[in-house]
This record gives sequence, structure tokens and C-alpha cells, in this order.
Amino acid sequence: MSFTQLPQVLYRYFSLNGSVHIPGLGQLNLCRIPAINDFIGKKILPFSYVIRYDRWEEGIPPEQLAYLQKHAGMDKSQLDEQLEILGSEMKLRLEQEGKIDWQGLGTFMLNENGEIVFHQKMNNTATHADVRYKHVIREKVDNLVS
Repeated sequence: MSFTQLPQVLYRYFSLNGSVHIPGLGQLNLCRIPAINDFIGKKILPFSYVIRYDRWEEGIPPEQLAYLQKHAGMDKSQLDEQLEILGSEMKLRLEQEGKIDWQGLGTFMLNENGEIVFHQKMNNTATHADVRYKHVIREKVDNLVS
């Protein structure tokens, strides 16, 4: 497997596991936002997903390394070397260009302090419709449990 295919394997790992450590940049985590009750609007909004970015300096998790080794067809030393090259190239590109679009999920950018931030691309895919309801006010209700 070539060096240029590693980002696709990392993306595949993210889509299967909901988190991925990207060398030199940090970790992306897929977080589920539960359904929200909009009491004023009389509707329940469906759940949604957001991608959270963490600046994580530690090594790549062993599960991710095992997945990458299996799907990249490399031994551990080759994979470590390729990941180090990928991380340094992505960091250098980020410093030169100011931003990197990553697999259509969002963009890594440098803020005014020189820190890496991630801005999620908004893919508005409606998986479920809003549930509308009516408020019911009941008079003279006894809430006794027998």
C-alpha cells in the first residue's frame, strides 16, 4: 500500500469505529446528540451527530494500529514510519497552506494562536423528521397512585 492511501484507510477506520487518531493532527470522535424537545415549537427534533476534535499528543491506540497493519499490509515498523511521514507532511502542509480538507468531513486550520482547530463540514442529511405534538392541559387531575 502506498503512502497516499493511508488517509483513506484512516477514514474507513473512523467510519467503522466513530473515532480516529490522525498522526500529527489529533483525534476525531463522532458524538451522538440525543433528540431534543422543543417545547415552545411543539416538536421533538431528531438525534444528530457532531464530530469533536481533540488535540491528542499520545500514541495511536493499539486497536487502530492493528486495523491499519491488517488493511495496509505493512509490518509495525513500516507502518510507524509511514504514519510519521504522513503526520509531518500534513503538519507542514497545514503550516504552509493554513488549512487541510480531510476526507470531506471538515477542515483542519490554524487559529490566530497557531493552534490546530477542526471545523466540521455541515452535511445536513435528514435521517428522521421532526415529530409534532399538541400540548394537553388537564384540569382536576388526581395524581394518586393506588
